[in-house]
Amino acid sequence: MVELSAPDLDALADVLKQLNEHVVIDGQLNTVQITFPKGTARLDEINSFCFNNGIVLNHLIHEKETARSKIF
Repeated sequence: MVELSAPDLDALADVLKQLNEHVVIDGQLNTVQITFPKGTARLDEINSFCFNNGIVLNHLIHEKETARSKIF
């Protein structure tokens, strides 16, 4: 799972949906989470993709999947 944030979470989520359909906005943490198959998340590519689509990230981390972050 990758956790991201930007000033406009809705715009960020819309851009990320072009990469992956598993995008969730977490309003409590003010972040967007996107789930990738194990070993396929490339933070540099995600950052570049967002920037090239007009989104400047202020938070980008790769996390191990937890019970809180599982998407069913």
